[in-house]
Amino acid sequence: MRKAADHARAGRGPVLLEFRTYRFRAHSMFDAQLYRDKAEIAEWQQRGPIITLTTRLKAAGLMAEEDFQRLQREANDEVTAAVAFAESSDWEPISDLGRHVYAEVSP
Repeated sequence: MRKAADHARAGRGPVLLEFRTYRFRAHSMFDAQLYRDKAEIAEWQQRGPIITLTTRLKAAGLMAEEDFQRLQREANDEVTAAVAFAESSDWEPISDLGRHVYAEVSP
């Protein structure tokens, strides 16, 4: 990333960056995930960006395990609150389902 940023900042043109990601969870609640091995998922979880970054920060003395645990609790609490808000909210009117899907042209 540093080489790519230096290249672009020096005016030597754009750089294509490829970031490989992995979906840890199923496509839906009806997906039994029988098409992939649990060991594969576990391996990718250890390679995930949150784990690799926090491992580097801890190794450099820039983050303590307690800090990581606190941040993880705060993130989980925020998600839990957002889900509770969504589940307790009113449903969107059916008449609005098509809104903001296509450009709305004024007559």
